[in-house]
Amino acid sequence: MRFYALAVVTVVGVLTATSVAQSGELLSLGVKLGGNVANPRGLTTGTTSTSDVTLLGGVFAQVGLGDLLSLGGEVLYEGRQFTLAQALDGQTPNIDLHTQALSVPIYVRLGLPLALSVELGLQYSYLWGQSNIDLSETSQALVVLGASWRPIEALRIGARFLPALNTIRVRGFTADGAPSLDIGFNVVQLSVGYVVF
Repeated sequence: MRFYALAVVTVVGVLTATSVAQSGELLSLGVKLGGNVANPRGLTTGTTSTSDVTLLGGVFAQVGLGDLLSLGGEVLYEGRQFTLAQALDGQTPNIDLHTQALSVPIYVRLGLPLALSVELGLQYSYLWGQSNIDLSETSQALVVLGASWRPIEALRIGARFLPALNTIRVRGFTADGAPSLDIGFNVVQLSVGYVVF
């Protein structure tokens, strides 16, 4: 059900952006590719994590007054992978958590001098493809805090920090069947975008 709601929001956003563009505003479309690191938070005492860099990629749209003030939206594929470790009776079992996410960030971009800009908004992520751990919740909301640099007209180099607004419940984390664990993923992203239209 949440996936269908996400699809409806995405279609409405695209139609709105197209309508605004046809009324005389500037519309930019492009692709982006990069990597992210998901850092779990809310871990219990004695639980540690090791994060890996994973791939992100997708498309973006921007509507507004160029890079001065604009509304941006993206549809991204994200991989998120890290290892959880918890000491149990003198042992330290490790569990690899690998999820994939379809993410839709919506943000306001404000232009700054020297071809810099800052971004502020929200992101909804739908998770699937988890390995080794059963996620009883498959959606996550995050805040978008970012900055980008445009060295040439069509190229954008960006960095983002996305603190989670909610947690994901992980069942079966420990080998002895301990209760589920609620964790959030703070995500750090680095990416390169290219405007194709």
